[in-house]
Amino acid sequence: MQNLKLVLLPLMVILGWNINAQSNDILSELAVPSDKGGVVIMEADTLLEGLIALQQEVNIKSGVDGFKVKLYRGSNVKTAREEALKVKATVLEKFPDAVVDVEYVQPVWFVKMGSFINYRDAVKLKNELEIALPALKNDISIMPAKIKAY
Repeated sequence: MQNLKLVLLPLMVILGWNINAQSNDILSELAVPSDKGGVVIMEADTLLEGLIALQQEVNIKSGVDGFKVKLYRGSNVKTAREEALKVKATVLEKFPDAVVDVEYVQPVWFVKMGSFINYRDAVKLKNELEIALPALKNDISIMPAKIKAY
């Protein structure tokens, strides 16, 4: 059991194992049979379970490393805010159910969309937005961001 702790803990740190709050008991979830009939059985002591719970709390409070799609970035003091709001309105016309964030990080206004842990998922949204909003194509990019873990 001691060897398992010595192997799992560094792996969690090195690989940046992000456990989110949806899986309150990851060890129990691993024991569910797969569609191919296999079952993972893990025996873990309370220390490991405590570490997992602690990591979940940290992820919820501080977020996890992920990606967002940037639609606009502007720093013109006179026009950037209005332009950011126009971009948001344009996006919401095409994607009425989307969550579009307008964010001010002095001295820059941003319009961002999506929250992705997987870069490939962010690329899919970026490509979709470039097709749907050709006027914004040159401004659309993927940026690293802290995203909420649920």
